[in-house]
Amino acid sequence: MPMASLERYLKSLTALKKEYEGQIDILIGLEVDYIRAFEREIQSFLDDFGPVLDDGILSVHFLPAGESHICLDYDDAAFQQLIRHYGTIEEVYLAYYQEIFSSIVSSLGVFKPKRIGHLTLIKKFVKLFPYTMSEKVRQSVSSCLTEAAARGLELDFNTSGLRKPHAGDIYLEKWMIEEAKQKNIPLVYGSDAHQAKDAGFGYERFEHIVK
Repeated sequence: MPMASLERYLKSLTALKKEYEGQIDILIGLEVDYIRAFEREIQSFLDDFGPVLDDGILSVHFLPAGESHICLDYDDAAFQQLIRHYGTIEEVYLAYYQEIFSSIVSSLGVFKPKRIGHLTLIKKFVKLFPYTMSEKVRQSVSSCLTEAAARGLELDFNTSGLRKPHAGDIYLEKWMIEEAKQKNIPLVYGSDAHQAKDAGFGYERFEHIVK
């Protein structure tokens, strides 16, 4: 979202909350990208806008690549760039979970989002770049879950991967869900809908697994 659109977004949602008060709960929220090199800027943004937000998700989409960053889920060509930069698919996964870990333990101020987004977004192109998580990667994920539990954070039960042709599954693995339950980490349904027709997508899957 361009910054120029943010004020309109907040104003529109505030008006809708008032219009539908007592009929439907509307939460004003944002998905915030975590980039380790820009923690100061992210906290400044949250300090400015956090007081008017009801909800939020903290997600990793960008991985460092030299002096720049690459959006890991932009397209398969971008993912291929990451493989070339890091050397192997496993190293890309490890870099992703290092960033997730950093997002979890970073302070980012009092308005830091309490929910960690799509924990396995890194698998968006897994059918094109097959990879089964090694024990090393699984331990990295477990460390993320341990820290999330210690900080009282939530996990986004993101179902949008079911709509992605090269993913074909939710953005959580079964063992992660079980470990999150064991650690008492709340799982919160999210369709990650970018358009109205996808709102509520995959909720039956969420109910079957979690409820």
